[in-house]
Amino acid sequence: MVDQKISEDKTIEYKKDLKIGCDSDRKEFLADVSSFANTNGGDLVIGVEAESGIPKALSPLKAIDIDGQMLQIENVIRSGINPRISFIVRSVKTEKEDEYVIVIRINESWNKPHRVVFAGSNRFCARHSTGKYDLDVTELRQIFTLSDGIEKRIKDFITERVFALETEQSFLPLRSKNLIVLHLLPLEAFSTKINLGRDLLLSLENESALFEPMYAYNGWNAPRINLEGLSVTSSLGLNGVVNSYIQLFRNGSVEMVESSMLNGGKVSTIPYVVYEKEVVDGFKKGIEILKKVGMNVPIILSLSLINVRGLTMAENSTSGRCRRGGQNSIRQKNLILPAVVIGEYTESVEKLLQPTFDLVWNACGLPKSENYDPNGEFFITD
Repeated sequence: MVDQKISEDKTIEYKKDLKIGCDSDRKEFLADVSSFANTNGGDLVIGVEAESGIPKALSPLKAIDIDGQMLQIENVIRSGINPRISFIVRSVKTEKEDEYVIVIRINESWNKPHRVVFAGSNRFCARHSTGKYDLDVTELRQIFTLSDGIEKRIKDFITERVFALETEQSFLPLRSKNLIVLHLLPLEAFSTKINLGRDLLLSLENESALFEPMYAYNGWNAPRINLEGLSVTSSLGLNGVVNSYIQLFRNGSVEMVESSMLNGGKVSTIPYVVYEKEVVDGFKKGIEILKKVGMNVPIILSLSLINVRGLTMAENSTSGRCRRGGQNSIRQKNLILPAVVIGEYTESVEKLLQPTFDLVWNACGLPKSENYDPNGEFFITD
């Protein structure tokens, strides 16, 4: 960045020194960080000297305990901004011993606006091409409205897709009406006008390994471009019926549907081991797809179970019988579970989904998922 003289803009800011020692410095630092989250996200690079926004030279931080210093930065950000933001702190070692540049990557938030709350501060900041600035009342009102609008567009998208699937308006005939539905919805798909181009979609037709549908035990077909974007189906059965599919929409959203696992014939049970494993693996595959097409975090993960009234939890991982003791059948026709947000591609999908899985067990009159150990670790493996 120094060699190429990459200048500061809305998404990059250089700092010569890390100043978080006194209250006034910490407030200013938090204002810088929150301004990125309230705008388009970006990088705060500490340890680079700049003049008029152009980096001149490295000015590395001297630190014997760089991990401790990064932890201090993380604690300052987590405790000083409300609501909390999604970010990651990285260190870059220079040629000299114990000298580092620190890069703080702040993701654009889908829960704007964020304010600095440290030591009684109440600042709302955003960014333009020359740095941060304090938001005025009109701008704050616009951000609140935009945030509500994005949330509504996401909810509307999920509602419309669930309705389409419930009324059998899927892209191809499905094996049954009992559906597991995953949606991966990048924030930028609903806050900007993303349109995945034809050439990108066509290039993905050679990425069969990336597009494995859920529970595709008989194999799956190659990805194919379609009106909505790109689709992949499990191997076709009689009359063109499929067990599962993946649809990558042109706005960068992903829909994954499975229609055979909850269709147990005479005994309607949820095979909880294979079901939760396939959901976890499905979301992980969807995340890899979004990384491949260049979508940014945060990403909303949504799980829906359609036409599941009367289903119960299986007695064990292999039995088709329903379990006894506190077991009820699901009363709701559809379970549209609360969405969770992945703020970094490195986050644990298993940990994020535990409360969601617990809710399905609660709908069956059971206290929690049995696929997690007492420490909250997901213990299903391949």
